[in-house]
Amino acid sequence: MKTRKTIKSLVCALFAVIIMTFAGCDARIDVYESSDDDFWYFRIDIGIPQAVDSLLNESAAASKRHNGKKWTLQTWFDDYFSDLSELYGFTYSFDGVYNDEAARQKVYRFNNVQIPKRKGNEYLSDGLTLSGEYDVKTNLFFRTINTVRADRFNFWQKELAEAKARFDEGEQLLKDNNTAMGILIFGLIEIFPQYENKPNHPDIIDNPDFIYDSESGMVYREVLPGFTEAFPAAELGEYTEIMLRNFWYASQKMNVECDDRLYVQDSNGTPDKKGVYYVFQKNVGDGETLVTYQYRRADPTGWYIVAIVAGGITVGLTVLAARVIKKQKEKLPPPKPKDSFPYDPFEGNIDPFA
Repeated sequence: MKTRKTIKSLVCALFAVIIMTFAGCDARIDVYESSDDDFWYFRIDIGIPQAVDSLLNESAAASKRHNGKKWTLQTWFDDYFSDLSELYGFTYSFDGVYNDEAARQKVYRFNNVQIPKRKGNEYLSDGLTLSGEYDVKTNLFFRTINTVRADRFNFWQKELAEAKARFDEGEQLLKDNNTAMGILIFGLIEIFPQYENKPNHPDIIDNPDFIYDSESGMVYREVLPGFTEAFPAAELGEYTEIMLRNFWYASQKMNVECDDRLYVQDSNGTPDKKGVYYVFQKNVGDGETLVTYQYRRADPTGWYIVAIVAGGITVGLTVLAARVIKKQKEKLPPPKPKDSFPYDPFEGNIDPFA
């Protein structure tokens, strides 16, 4: 479990679609995931073609957040994750940038993201909980559960499409700026309701970071720029061919309709005999997809019947054995006193008081 736990410390799929803003069809997102009763665990590898990576970094704008230095993909990604982790209450680590020479890509890896289930943010829970339909067939001993549920990426693809539509229409995203895809496209915005409809307030006039939106009357400041603002070379309209791959860790005993399976091992090289990563692959432009799988659970009904029958047989055998023993005893002659006390203690002139 040691290495598997490392592999299972994976990154949240809500971040997976950030790569969708990149132009070109050779980018990919590999999202590994597992869960237990308390947490979702994720890791994500964002693979960007080296040429695109260079183009985006060369086009980067200056960053007020980093003392006027130009943004880099690494600093923007890390700030994006950092801001989201503060908003939604999870932890993560940035493992660095790797060169995948075979794919000619730069790979940005975010790992060890742990998102609490029970005390987590409601918005995150909406995106991470994979709802589905269940068909349960029961016999005396087992229940067979057939499940059809949403693909890991569906929620975030839909949210991105909605935010992009608003972006294309020239709308600001002030009312729901704290959504993951809203921050990706419009940036992270801090709103100051005490200054609403007060564009001439001294605090606003004297602070160049404050922005007044005449349509909504809201005053806000930009904490993190949207991706295309930080990297003007990014094209929001050219992301439909980007590959999305979800690696879902689950029991090997499940019958899952998937594109492939990835078997793992512990740090000492021992194969994991219980779990496997089920691999699902699609492009962004494929839209919403479903995942189908089947698993079995013990049904107590049959086992209760077996226990009752076994108990009845045991009681019956016990009663039958008692009757047989009783009848055998009835056939024997009554015992003589000497059978019960086979020797005379006073025989041989033994004085018990001597």
